[in-house]
Amino acid sequence: MDNQLMRALQQLLQEGKVPSVALLKGRVGKQASMHELISAVQQAKTAPEKILAADTAPAPAASTAAQNSNAETSNSAEVLAELKAIRNELAWIRAHIEKQNESASDS
Repeated sequence: MDNQLMRALQQLLQEGKVPSVALLKGRVGKQASMHELISAVQQAKTAPEKILAADTAPAPAASTAAQNSNAETSNSAEVLAELKAIRNELAWIRAHIEKQNESASDS
């Protein structure tokens, strides 16, 4: 069985879904023949533990998800830094306005 089929079956099983030809075809598209899809589904139904235990290369979607997570973390850190800078500037502006108001009321 090809690695892409194996990864797709593992994903379906890990998601708690019962593998079917339609679900599997949705994951791998036209890259697998109907015979391969049917055979893979039969194997998954008779021995799901073997499918889950099979060693496959990480799915590209997983690495993409990790990259997205890292990008989100980086973006969050940037947003927090900008927010802190804005808060500091706002505090300075408030202090400056208060000082001007005090000067105006003293006159």
